[in-house]
Amino acid sequence: MLERNKQIIQDLAEDVIHRGHLERTADFFAPDYVPHDPSNPARRGGVEGAREFIAMLHTGMSEIRYTVEDLIAEGDRVVYRWTLQGIHTGVLMGVPPSGRTIRITGMDMFRLVSGKIVESWVSTDALGMLQQIGVLPPSGGHSNRSDIAGAAPPLSAPPQSRQPQSVVPVSAVPVSAVPVSAVPPTMRS
Repeated sequence: MLERNKQIIQDLAEDVIHRGHLERTADFFAPDYVPHDPSNPARRGGVEGAREFIAMLHTGMSEIRYTVEDLIAEGDRVVYRWTLQGIHTGVLMGVPPSGRTIRITGMDMFRLVSGKIVESWVSTDALGMLQQIGVLPPSGGHSNRSDIAGAAPPLSAPPQSRQPQSVVPVSAVPVSAVPVSAVPPTMRS
């Protein structure tokens, strides 16, 4: 059963999430599927909710590469660590396209019953995604990542030499698109 459950999750990752074969969503998710996703608390469950979430990824990003880094199973649970990379060319979680290449990581744990996913727990680097698409500035005032345009200079730079950041003002992003947990405490009202 462990190897079968691992193969189900591997097939979901390759066929549905990576390749976008949304017609296969019902092959993997139970009608009463329940997602637990703190970065997206409004996320709907069931087969349709799972299909909507995966479709949102494919609508918001092009050239998607979804890679399973680790896959572990025990009992009725399968856990995997993943990397998602693509170009932000459409609306993604309510954020207009930035044209930037983004790379995010996360881990999901799935509970399976009779070969279908009935529950999942998600941990995603939502803050990193929001920083990469320009909704929030990089943490700590600087970044060693060259793919983030408009990143603030290192903290050691004198304040007068700092360039303005070219990011989407937080006020321009729908509140539902920015999880409170992703907003630094200094920016919360």
